[in-house]
Order: sequence, then C-alpha cells, then structure tokens
Amino acid sequence: MTKRKYPTVPSRIRVAAKKTYEIVDIESFADADILGECRYDLSQIVIKKGLSDKERFSTFIHEVIHMVSFENDANLTENQVLAMEHGLMKLLTLNKLI
Repeated sequence: MTKRKYPTVPSRIRVAAKKTYEIVDIESFADADILGECRYDLSQIVIKKGLSDKERFSTFIHEVIHMVSFENDANLTENQVLAMEHGLMKLLTLNKLI
C-alpha cells in the first residue's frame, strides 16, 4: 500500500487582494486537544508542531475555513467548520487529489 502524499502547508495564504495570513507553527497550546487556531487580529493561522502530514493538512484546511468565514462575515459555527473540513478532505481523497 502506498503512503498518501499530502500537500505542503504554505507559509502564507492570501484571502483577499490585500490580505494575507501567515502560517505559524507552535510547540503547544494551553489546551492539549487543540491542533490549530485562527488568530484574526494577527492575521495568522497557528498549527501545533509534531502533527502527522494528514493531521497538519486537515488542521490547515479547518483553520482556512475559519479564516474565510471570518473574512467574509459568514459566521460559521464550529460544527459547520468541522463538517466542511471533513467534507473537503473526503472530496480531495475520493478524487485522488491527496
């Protein structure tokens, strides 16, 4: 069985023509269950170090959904963001994009 290759998480991502978020790695969060967070005031997506490639990419997708929701006043709930994350990961996997 071949190991699935996940895309490399970029160091920056643009959400609008003049708005960029930096992707930052962090050793840990105060809550050990947290893998990532979107820091809107700092224009950052923060991801916990040491995750598997799949966890890192999935966390990145999750936080990007939060970012897009915030920047476009969509006000998605955490459950909606989780559903979108899982749906996008499934779509990417089924279509062999990851």
